Amino acid sequence: MNIIFVCTGNTCRSPMAEACAESMIPDHDFQSAGIFAQEGAPMSANAEAALSFYNIPYREHRARPLTAESIDKADLILTMSGGHKRMLEKAAENKVFTLREYTLGDLGDIADPFGGDKDTYIKCLEEIIECINALKEKLK
Repeated sequence: MNIIFVCTGNTCRSPMAEACAESMIPDHDFQSAGIFAQEGAPMSANAEAALSFYNIPYREHRARPLTAESIDKADLILTMSGGHKRMLEKAAENKVFTLREYTLGDLGDIADPFGGDKDTYIKCLEEIIECINALKEKLK
């Protein structure tokens, strides 16, 4: 299954979700993208620090915008917020959900840690890890 995690800039939440999923669920293909990503921007230093804090491996990340082609190729698109989901509903039809909606069954958002300190990113990552654990169970 080809799964894309989507946030705003593809430098914080979605690359952390991608790294978690790649680490925890080896039998699927994961990518991340941003609705308003500046192509080539690096992952936030605090996102990298949070992943390192939990010993989650990640490769060098460069932000990429979500494209019509990547939407078409995706089997499932998991957004970090309801706002992201609403922006994609027409283009992605029945394959777009918020990460919390799809994995935990609730409509909450993964709060954007952008501009926060390392602890803010760690708290965000903990929420993402909870969702990825639930995703792993759903994909069995």
